[in-house]
Amino acid sequence: MSVSESKPAPPDPWPWFHGDSQRHPLGRLPAPPPWRDTSDAARRDLGVKFQVTGGPKSRTVDVVNAALLLRRPILITGKPGTGKSTLARAVAEELELGEVLVWPITTRTTLQQGLYHYDAIGRLHAVSIRRQKLELRRLLGNDDPVDEDEIKRLTDEEDIGDYIRLGPLGTAFAVSNQGATDPKQPPLRPRVLLIDEIDKSDIDLPNDLLHVLEQGEFEIP
Repeated sequence: MSVSESKPAPPDPWPWFHGDSQRHPLGRLPAPPPWRDTSDAARRDLGVKFQVTGGPKSRTVDVVNAALLLRRPILITGKPGTGKSTLARAVAEELELGEVLVWPITTRTTLQQGLYHYDAIGRLHAVSIRRQKLELRRLLGNDDPVDEDEIKRLTDEEDIGDYIRLGPLGTAFAVSNQGATDPKQPPLRPRVLLIDEIDKSDIDLPNDLLHVLEQGEFEIP
C-alpha cells in the first residue's frame, strides 16, 4: 500500500472578480508578489536578493560605507517602491548585523517612544503586591502591623530596570555602545535601524532626533 503526498490545489484561474453580479467563490490565490509578502523570511529574502544599480562602484554603496565609517545616519529619499527600506535590510543581511530594528513614524510619534518606555503602572502594581503579602503575613499569625519602612526598603532595593523597555532607537544605541569603554569587552557589531516615514513626523521630532544622534547617547531620568 503506497501513500501519496497530497499536493495543494492550484490557484483559481484569472480573473477572479468578474463584475457581472454573479457569484464566483474564490478558492485559492497564488502567492503574493515579493514586495507584498510581510513574513520575516520574505523580508530577509528581499535583503539577500537586493542589488544596488552600479554595484560596488555606485554612489549608494559609497554613501553606505561612509556612514559606517563615520557612524552617521543616512537619509534616503525616493518614490515608493524604489527600494529605500529594502536597502536597510540588504545592509543588515550582507554584513550579518542581525534583524533590522524598525521604527515606524506617524504624526504623533515622540522621541521617547523610540528610546524607551517606563512601565510606571507595572512598578506600582509590584509594590502593591508586596504590600498585600506583608498584610497577609500579619493576618496569618503575625500581629505586628505592616511596616511601612520595610515596604520602602523593598521598593528601594527593586531594580527599576525591570520596568524599562528600550525602543528601537534605544536598542540600537545600547548594542552599538556595549563594550565601547571597556577594553576587556569587545564592542558588538552595530544594528541597522530603519526609521521609516520620517517625513510624516511632527516638526519637532527631526530636531530632537538630530540632537540625540549628535550626542550618541541619551539619559533615562
